[in-house]
Amino acid sequence: MTSDVAVRFQPVAGVYDRGATRTNRAEAEAIVDAIEKHYLKQGSAGLTMGVVTFNQTQQNLIATLLEARRRSNGQLDKVLAHKVPEELFIKNLENVQGDERDIILFSITYGPDAAGRQYLN
Repeated sequence: MTSDVAVRFQPVAGVYDRGATRTNRAEAEAIVDAIEKHYLKQGSAGLTMGVVTFNQTQQNLIATLLEARRRSNGQLDKVLAHKVPEELFIKNLENVQGDERDIILFSITYGPDAAGRQYLN
């Protein structure tokens, strides 16, 4: 499907929890916000969407946050529960080979830690 939809996101001022969870909660919440906005926006629900994360722990966090959002928003749950040929996916980088969607969100996860240090490994 070809689309003229331009999706623009502002950088997320999140923190990478390097030592404990290896996640970036602010970024995960922004991804879930973007999923909700996309699927509830008139005219965009026909566009398929996928989320690619750079680690499995971020993938799990986004999935958990999305499930919580679905429980609190019946309209979102109804839209996501509707079976479509290419439903929303949330996969880590190692498992996303060959998947295609109209819109792909990348959760980079990595960034400055709580002290503002950026590691380059």
